Amino acid sequence: MPNSALSRTTSTAHLPLSTAETTPTTSAEAQARRAWRMWLVACLFTLLCFLILARLLVYQLFTDADNLFNTRLQLTQSPRGTIVDRDGEILAADRFYYQVVVTANAIKRSEDRQLVANELETRIGIPAAKTWDILVQNADRPYAELAKQIEFETGRQLIDYIAAATEENAVTPLQYIAVRPVPERFYPQDALASHVVGFVQAEHYGLYGLEEYYDTFLQDDGVGLLAQQVSNLGSLAPQVRRFLPSVAGKDLVLSLDRSIQYIIEEELQEAIAKYRAQSGTIIVMEPHTGGILGMANWPTYNPNTRNSENVDVARFLNPAVSALYEPGSIFKVITMAAGL
Repeated sequence: MPNSALSRTTSTAHLPLSTAETTPTTSAEAQARRAWRMWLVACLFTLLCFLILARLLVYQLFTDADNLFNTRLQLTQSPRGTIVDRDGEILAADRFYYQVVVTANAIKRSEDRQLVANELETRIGIPAAKTWDILVQNADRPYAELAKQIEFETGRQLIDYIAAATEENAVTPLQYIAVRPVPERFYPQDALASHVVGFVQAEHYGLYGLEEYYDTFLQDDGVGLLAQQVSNLGSLAPQVRRFLPSVAGKDLVLSLDRSIQYIIEEELQEAIAKYRAQSGTIIVMEPHTGGILGMANWPTYNPNTRNSENVDVARFLNPAVSALYEPGSIFKVITMAAGL
């Protein structure tokens, strides 16, 4: 019993010594971890401050003020390729007219608005009252259209006049007028081969015929810049304020012969009138190559005036390639050939 009591006493006496030996070590490790975390946080905060400071220096020292504006993507229309027949006769091509626009919110005084209205009436024939109304109604807008379409030569004269007036007087309100060229698809042969060629819609994308089928081919060649960045104030950002190569489409040469096409269209119209038919189709092919020399359909349409004529949409389809026909007795030719 005495030995047992002594043993318990000795064991109990050693417990405080064990705790006293381990406590300093644990406390030192905790302090080391805390110091490491504080050092890591301080480093990250210092790095963040350095990055912010470097970014501010880049903006102030290397970036032009115009580039600080928000930019938006603006697609530009490139010249569309020309469609010609086998002899180079033009069936579809681009031509340009001018559009007159104005920065309406920059012209604030009534006398300046009247000056602009009078000058445009004299130069391009827009009634002064109409221009005045547009300027007043759009007084808080940065963009307003004054004339949607004016002749190319008239537009050139207006551009020269504005340039001369601006050079003579730097504060003239005419400086807020912009005359910009706008492409328009033109079909010099009018209704000739209209079903084959098709036409282009207002957004300059092909609809129907070859204009639609070869739309990508005619629009561009797949290289170059198709867009540019413009600031909110309308000026080019500094990094793109340089010459930008335009992306022109390729020309499309057809196997079609304009003379043959003209003849078969005339013959088709005579046959329609003679037999009082509702529609008809004539196709002329090169027997050795299968090339289409002519393809005429009736009724037809004029792609230059299709909007003003209220043409039925079904007339835009080419029945020679899109309509379904019953084969009938065409196999009798093969049977007869086998018998011979």
